[in-house]
Amino acid sequence: MLIFAVRLILEENGKMLFLRQTKKNGGRFSLIGGNVEEHEFAREALAREAKEEAGIHVEPDDLSLVHVLHRHKLKKDETLIVLYF
Repeated sequence: MLIFAVRLILEENGKMLFLRQTKKNGGRFSLIGGNVEEHEFAREALAREAKEEAGIHVEPDDLSLVHVLHRHKLKKDETLIVLYF
């Protein structure tokens, strides 16, 4: 199974924005983001996630790809591709 996800790296004046996960989800800090839905392009998905998760308006055309993670999880037989903007 292929999982296609996006993450937002938002930095200003040396500070980065992270979200705090709920205790149920581990309580750690994470980047804004989520999975790309079937009808979406990656940048559109990230703009949607930014609005849903942090109330931030992001224009898809303003996002620049900075990193790609490609990983295979043997235990779950999943291939993960994450695009970082």
